[in-house]
Amino acid sequence: MNDHPASCGSGKEGKKKVNALKHLLITALFVAWAPAAHAAIIIVGDHEVEPGSIADIMIMIQREPTDPDLLGLSLVLQISEGTTLAGPAIDTVDLVSGTIFAPNNDGSQDNGSDIDPPQQAFWDVLVNDIFSPIVIPTNGLLATVRVNAAGLTERTTYNLTVSSFTANAIALNTLLIDDSGQPLTPTVNDGTLTVTPEPAAFALWAAYALLAFSTHRSRPKSPSHRPA
Repeated sequence: MNDHPASCGSGKEGKKKVNALKHLLITALFVAWAPAAHAAIIIVGDHEVEPGSIADIMIMIQREPTDPDLLGLSLVLQISEGTTLAGPAIDTVDLVSGTIFAPNNDGSQDNGSDIDPPQQAFWDVLVNDIFSPIVIPTNGLLATVRVNAAGLTERTTYNLTVSSFTANAIALNTLLIDDSGQPLTPTVNDGTLTVTPEPAAFALWAAYALLAFSTHRSRPKSPSHRPA
């Protein structure tokens, strides 16, 4: 006898939707109070990773003159090729170590990267002491993203999106939370992630190719044998 109604669907699929809804709920709670305003600039940047390697990507934040202090961050991240999820996997996102939230935080909260597609991540961080909000620096570290390029061999450039995307038919976007609890929609300069074979590997391949070509050109031709 099945103890779970068929309408519940698979556990994994249900958890994926719950994780997306958690992020949406965090957004909705703040948006219900006041419309989100543009603030700060998030610089994702253009990054490279070698095939089969693990690399850390740093995402930066820059203060605008009228920016308030912060109580938290709700961050979404996606790696894609066009509209298709593809490319290196996102192993983890660190919103604390060395970031603007390092002095005051309740830890990076993973909203389900273990069951979400490996190219999508939903992470949040809130201050531990609301009476000591975070001052956005002129140029500071917002997040360190660890990506894994295992199984990728060809040079390919992927979209590295932090501004917004759709997951499970739910639109999600990155939000900052100001010192009055209101949401701020940052200006996000999305970036790219390029899987780049090591230059030395290209040089070695080129050397072998040149050697093979030279050997072929310099090989003496066999003399023709004509009947007497």
